[in-house]
Amino acid sequence: LGRRMRVLCVEGVLSTSLTIRGQQGDDWDQLFALLNTSGVFPRSLHIPYMNESTLRDRYSTPSANTHTLIAETGVPSGRKRIVGVAWLSIMRTRRRHTARLDLVVHPDYAANGTMPNLLQAALDLADNWLGLRRMDVVVHASDGAAIALYEQYGFESEAALRRYAFGMGAYQDGVLLARLRGVDQDAGYADSGTGTVKRREKCPSVQVRGVESDDWEDLAAVFACPSVFANTLQLPYLSRDFVRERLENPPSHFHGLAAVVDEQVVGYLGLHTGEGRQSHSAYLGMMVHEDYQSCGVGSALMDAAINLAENWLNICRIELQVFPDNAAGIALYRKFGFEIEGTLRAYAYRDGRFVDSYTMARIRDEGQPV
Repeated sequence: LGRRMRVLCVEGVLSTSLTIRGQQGDDWDQLFALLNTSGVFPRSLHIPYMNESTLRDRYSTPSANTHTLIAETGVPSGRKRIVGVAWLSIMRTRRRHTARLDLVVHPDYAANGTMPNLLQAALDLADNWLGLRRMDVVVHASDGAAIALYEQYGFESEAALRRYAFGMGAYQDGVLLARLRGVDQDAGYADSGTGTVKRREKCPSVQVRGVESDDWEDLAAVFACPSVFANTLQLPYLSRDFVRERLENPPSHFHGLAAVVDEQVVGYLGLHTGEGRQSHSAYLGMMVHEDYQSCGVGSALMDAAINLAENWLNICRIELQVFPDNAAGIALYRKFGFEIEGTLRAYAYRDGRFVDSYTMARIRDEGQPV
């Protein structure tokens, strides 16, 4: 952030000035102390006993799309103390109008105006300098004060996320709230491209295996299908080199499955498992070549993914997003026990307009194998 914002706290200790600024290289010691404060854990996804090297690995080299705001205040000794931090992470490609907000405030300063001032600075950056249209944040469902504060600044609850995180010995639900700016909510939906999909008269025999880097040519053909990029977050005109690079260098905590028919890969499913207090959860994304849709390929991939997640990785929450006009996809996910947890407004950009998305999740009862 190129400028410094000075504000006067309106509550709490009188005559205490608060400065909102960008992160600096010498902030590490104080950030480390802030994030290791016991009162921070119930309101965030941080874990106790974090070491400094872990903190540096996580925050020392943020991506170009992550903006960090620091809240610092004066203390009696005359020094400055970091009492809050906010990360504004901008999404990519068809969601680059959106940013996810993560905000942490020291519990001793939670009632002196730090949190609303830090939130106002993040909104100013998002609205007036980055031109964002959507900002979302996830809050623990038990944190009524934080939910009320976000609602005061125009955020609305969109989804109730079951078993969002683990903490204090139990699963905790979350609430996803979002604030929209300058989005036409009556735009409706563009044609998803599913109307011209060819349907096979006979369902083939489908085998599911782990995806291999040599599968890139078959998968490039899947990515190129209009009904695939319309119903996912992929782009048209995707480079084949991009698909090859993705298979050769998969992200960490990722498991890829391939659906094979007559030695050709016709479907792909990625399972991204969580970390830390969300290691019990996973995010699922799937695509099927349009020539093989509605003939059992999606079911075979879903069956294998749920078996892998719940019986081998001990995952008890699997989540996904799906556009409301993708009736076949929604029916498939319902078949496998997924339930709609909310509607995310203006979630993505598609064919010239913003479109909503359902967020769905499947919850496995403890001790109940698939």
